Amino acid sequence: PYYDLNISLKNGNILKISDTFRDSPSFGGYIDSNFRLYGIPDDIRATGLFEARGFSLEGYFVDKVTGKAIYEKGKFSFSDVKMKRKESLMKINGIISLDKKFLFFAEGESINLPDMISNNLNLPSAVIQNPSFKAVLLKNIKIKGEGSFEKPYIEMVADISGGPLKTGAIGAGRLVLKLEEKELNLNATILDQKLRIRGNVRLTEHLPWSARIDIYPSRYDFLIESFLKDVPDDLLISLSGTIIAEGDNDHISASANIDRTHIFLYGIG
Repeated sequence: PYYDLNISLKNGNILKISDTFRDSPSFGGYIDSNFRLYGIPDDIRATGLFEARGFSLEGYFVDKVTGKAIYEKGKFSFSDVKMKRKESLMKINGIISLDKKFLFFAEGESINLPDMISNNLNLPSAVIQNPSFKAVLLKNIKIKGEGSFEKPYIEMVADISGGPLKTGAIGAGRLVLKLEEKELNLNATILDQKLRIRGNVRLTEHLPWSARIDIYPSRYDFLIESFLKDVPDDLLISLSGTIIAEGDNDHISASANIDRTHIFLYGIG
C-alpha cells in the first residue's frame, strides 16, 4: 500500500515517537506538529513544521525549538530551526541519521555563555555561579559539527563581549572551542586581547583539565570581584605574568609567575 496522510500532533511525547524508529538517538520533550506522512511501508517519508518544548537530545536540554523537519531513508533533515535556551537563541540547519551520525551548522548573534553549557557536563557550581563566567556574552557565533554521537567533531568561533562587573568589564576578545570525541580544547582572549586563556578538558567521569593563562599588563580588578562579595570601589589591580593550572572534579593545583603587580586600595598603592 501507499500512504499519504496529513497529521496534526498536539503535545506529543517526543521520546515515545523517537522510540518507534529503531536505534534512534535519545530525544525528549513534547511537540506540536503538522506534517505529511507518505510512501510505501518500506520507504516511509515525512515532512512538516514543528514546535518542541523542553526538548532534549542525548542529554542536552533547551527550552524551545521550532523549525521544519524532513524524514527519509533513515535521516532527519532540519532547516530554519530556531533553538532557544533561557535568553539565548541559535539558528540551525542539519541532518541526524538513525545510526547517530550528524552534520550541522549553527549561528547566533548574541548568546550568554552559561546558557550554552550542556546539563550533562556537571561543571562545578563555583564555575557556573562565578560572576565573570556569568557575564560573558558571545557574539557572531559560528558552529559546525559532524561525526557521530560517540565520536563528534564540533568547532565554534565567536567574538567575546564581556558584560559589566562592579570593578570594570571583561572587554572584547575572541573564543575558539574544538570538541573532538571526548576532548575539549579552548583558546580565548579577553580584556581587549590583554589576557589569553588556553585550556583542555577531558569529558570523562572526573573531568581532568589543564589551563594556561598569559596575563599582559592591564587592570584585573574583576578577578577579585569574582570571588569576594564586597569589593572596595577604589580597588585597582594591575599585573602581568603567567598562571598554569590543572585538576579535576575533586582536585586543583596551580602555579603562577607574576612579573609585575600594582595594587591600589583605600587610597594607598
